[in-house]
Amino acid sequence: LPAAVWNIPPPPMHGLGNVPSSVGASSSWLSWALNSRYFKYIYENHQGHHVLGGQCNYNVCCPGTDHLLGTYVPVSQWAAKMRAVPAEGAVERWGAAREPFGVPQAPIAGASSTRTPALAMKQQE
Repeated sequence: LPAAVWNIPPPPMHGLGNVPSSVGASSSWLSWALNSRYFKYIYENHQGHHVLGGQCNYNVCCPGTDHLLGTYVPVSQWAAKMRAVPAEGAVERWGAAREPFGVPQAPIAGASSTRTPALAMKQQE
């Protein structure tokens, strides 16, 4: 179960599909839960891990571990630090990210919007 949970947030976040059983613990049987509060928390935790350069929010599948170890950084502290990402189709990439509803959204590079990640997050709640 932990391996399947591990395979839920990172692949969709990076524009990849479900992990097939031919290469690891299959994630397709849990993909229905992508919009649950649990997976939203895990997804945001993983986002924070990347936004802050891999220096915090290490645990992808066991909520609370980062709290116990003092490595948890809440969304409110990292959302405004999200870098702009290329618009879909602007560069070759694996695919569009799939995320739970309401997670912080990175600004789009070159977009004329004044939307900030923190503002986008509040608008979706």
